[in-house]
Amino acid sequence: FSVECEVSAHQALHLVSTVKVSVNVEFMSYGAGALIFSSGVTSYPVALGSAAAEWKDFGMVCAPEAPWLSIASSGAVSTLSSTSGGAVTDMETPDGDFVGIDGSVCVVSAKQQVGAEFQKRSTTFVALKPKPWPTLSFESSYVEVVLGEELAPMKPKVPSGYEEGTGGLKPSSWDVRCFVDGDWAGTRPSPSWSFDSNWGVGLLGSHSILEVQ
Repeated sequence: FSVECEVSAHQALHLVSTVKVSVNVEFMSYGAGALIFSSGVTSYPVALGSAAAEWKDFGMVCAPEAPWLSIASSGAVSTLSSTSGGAVTDMETPDGDFVGIDGSVCVVSAKQQVGAEFQKRSTTFVALKPKPWPTLSFESSYVEVVLGEELAPMKPKVPSGYEEGTGGLKPSSWDVRCFVDGDWAGTRPSPSWSFDSNWGVGLLGSHSILEVQ
């Protein structure tokens, strides 16, 4: 069975952010719906609802095919090589977070002993091998604007070999730091810079001057 909850965070000025959390209870599980493999994480063990001695015949099928994945007799799933065989093309996530990333949708099945019989159990997960951008740069390193003017959006350059559809993983979170320079009249201090990473808004004092989407 599964339980779905909504967790809300409240901030000043009536700002509210809500996220959905789903909890699935199964006979066997790998702890998450998405397993992310990298050079530092190459294997995931399986959590079983009863003693390991009561389980046998672990098997795995993936779409698209994933020759870079293997499953042990204990149920642990591991990577075999540094290459992958396809990309995730469709996932039921609100933002399509996994679309285009190298990976597969996999189903692991096994038999669990219940009394004198064995019953088939299964669980599903997404196996992902993200390929993060190695660099970040923009088309221009200098812009100039006057009060009341709005600049055209500045898009980051996509590194060669990381284009859409090739498994490249573009940045999903941002941090912006700025040095404020200028001539300020009298004894009034210069406005301070701040960046709200939750909303992607940069503030100079209390004025919004840029937005990262």
